[in-house]
This record gives sequence, C-alpha cells and structure tokens, in this order.
Amino acid sequence: MTAQKLSSHEARVTSRLADTLLCRQVVSASKSTGTTSRSRSTKPRLGHFLEQKLTRSGRKNPCACDRVKDGDCAFNDTTLFCHNSPLSDQFRWRGQTWFRHRTNCGHTGACTLFKPWPPANQRRSQRSKPKRHVSTRWRRLLPQFIAEWREAMACPEFELCSPDELRHYFKAIYKAEYKGDELLPLLVDAARHNAKYRRYVIAVQHKIKTLRYQRRDVDCFRKNDLGCPELNGWLS
Repeated sequence: MTAQKLSSHEARVTSRLADTLLCRQVVSASKSTGTTSRSRSTKPRLGHFLEQKLTRSGRKNPCACDRVKDGDCAFNDTTLFCHNSPLSDQFRWRGQTWFRHRTNCGHTGACTLFKPWPPANQRRSQRSKPKRHVSTRWRRLLPQFIAEWREAMACPEFELCSPDELRHYFKAIYKAEYKGDELLPLLVDAARHNAKYRRYVIAVQHKIKTLRYQRRDVDCFRKNDLGCPELNGWLS
C-alpha cells in the first residue's frame, strides 16, 4: 500500500494535536515523580518550629527554676516552659518580670507556661480607669480664704476693741474658719491627682489650726466676759 499524502491543513492539525499530547504526558510524568516546579515542600509543624527556637535547660543554660540536670525545661526571650514548676505566679528573671499564663501544658502536660507580660485577664483589670473629674472650685476659694484669714489674724486684744470692732473681727474669724472647712476637702482631692498641690494642703491645714485656736478664744471671751446667751445655755 502506498501512503497517502496529507494536505497542508491536515498536516498543521496533526502537528498541533501531537504537541498537545506531548505536553500532557510531560506534566503527568512530572506529577508522578514529584519534580514539577508547581510542587511545594510540606511546611514544618508548629511544634517543630518552636522546638528549634527554644533553648533546653542544662548546665550552661539553667532554667528560671535552676534546673540544670536535664533538658525538661525550655525557654527563649518570650516563652518559658518550666517542668514541674516551683515558681510563683510572678517573678524576675533575665531582667524581665515573668507571669504565669498556663499550667499543665507542653508535650508531657507537666509544664507551666510563663511569658514576660501579664495574661489577658490581668491586662483587662489593669487598664487605666477613666479620669474622674476634679473640681477646680478651690482656685476661686483659696484667695478668698487667704483674705479672710488675714483679716481674722489682724484682730487685736479683745479688751482693746470697741463693740463694733469686736463684732467685725468675730464675724471675720467665724467666716474664715467656715471658708477653710469648705476649701480643705477640695484641695485634698486635687492633691490626690497632682502632687504639686500638697503644699497648698499643708499651708491651709496650718492656717485652719490657728483659726481653731482663735475661734476658741472668741467663744471663751463671749461666754465669760460678754455673757452671750447662746454660749451660756440661756437660749435653746
């Protein structure tokens, strides 16, 4: 039999079909042998990755619990697995404060996990509370109190004063003491939030103490020398 001669169109179709079949055979062969560029190596397990990063305890690398006899403990800069840990919930080690995060963990289930930051429940409790509003009314009351205190301290001897002067100074002493009692709690509250206000608290406390003595002298003078009815119990 004589071979039939293919036309140019049939020759092109046959050539394309042969190329397609050849490519499929090459890809299938590469998949079976695992040499194709599309194949990727299997990722290492997370435990294996951590195992490479952790340092085992030993004579040259003592654990935080001072274990050196074996490699049961493992640690790095951010993680510490302590085997049968005798450590407390919080301790200092390698210049950091370590906190207990988990117990009964690790490959054997006998390790305690420590990390150099507080666990989530402690971080939530340590969040800063919203700032409480601190009254600034003391800024207005302080100059008023100082002026009243100076007026009260300017009182001369009671026996040398006229009735009008006694009435004026007695009123100034009582008013200054009232202003001081109103001012001091506000100053103490402000000093809790800002330490620089403590000197104001000390100064006001000293001035109120002198006013207490002055007011007692006024009460004694009114009771013993003037015979005030409300101080002698004549009026209820």
